[in-house]
Amino acid sequence: YTVYYAGPEINMTNPQDVILFEYLVVENHTSAALDYMDTSSFNGTFLRYSTNPTTYSNNTLPEPGDTGSLSAYSTVEINTEPPYVINVDTVDPDGVYRYGNPLNLSVAFSAPVVVNGSGAG
Repeated sequence: YTVYYAGPEINMTNPQDVILFEYLVVENHTSAALDYMDTSSFNGTFLRYSTNPTTYSNNTLPEPGDTGSLSAYSTVEINTEPPYVINVDTVDPDGVYRYGNPLNLSVAFSAPVVVNGSGAG
């Protein structure tokens, strides 16, 4: 997976106490509860803002699942499996339908879908 910095430029004229990152979901990614791998998953050089920054930040993350961790405060699930048909049924009552009679069908999917075009085929 790849995580990108997604916030404003951080420099001496624009210090930040919250840094935004973007996680790009790609094909075949799956996670029941999004979290990082371990306490050292956040790396980089961050210095405390001052006239002469020399104090390094402590980048140690809370243990995954513990208070303060990503999974403790979010319920984000990653699921890139394609939706599949789980049920096809008629909406109209049982009976005999003749040439030219419309028959409405209901198709249920495992996840929300959108129709591209008329849906007929």
